[in-house]
Amino acid sequence: MENASKALLMAASVLIGVLLMTLMVYVFYFSSDYSSKIKDNIASKDIYETNVKFEIYNGRDDLNIHDVQTIINLVKDYNEEAVNKINLNLKSVSLESELAKEKQSTYMCKMSYNSNKKISEVKIIKNP
Repeated sequence: MENASKALLMAASVLIGVLLMTLMVYVFYFSSDYSSKIKDNIASKDIYETNVKFEIYNGRDDLNIHDVQTIINLVKDYNEEAVNKINLNLKSVSLESELAKEKQSTYMCKMSYNSNKKISEVKIIKNP
C-alpha cells in the first residue's frame, strides 16, 4: 500500500511538472507574438510619420518654388537621419535661378513608394 501511494505521488508530481511546462510554453509563445505585434505597430507608425510630412505635396501640380524648397529641405533632413534614403529627382528645376527671379512658375510633385509603403523617391517636375 505504501508503494502505491508513493507511485501516485510521483505520477501527480510528473503531471504537475508537465502542466507547468505547458503553461510556460504557452505564456512564452503569446508574449513573443505580442511583442512582434508591438514591433510591427511601431514600424507602421514610423512609416506613417515619415510619409505624412510629404503626402501634402503628393500629386499636386500647383506648387510654387517655395513649396519645392520645403520639399527639398524635408528630404535632406530625412536623409541625414535615415538608413533608407529618399531619392530626390528634380526635373527642369533650377532652384537658385527660380528663387532669384521669383517667377510664378508652378511645379508638380509625384512620389514613388517601396514595398513597405514607404516613400522611396520624390519627383518634382516644372509645369510647362
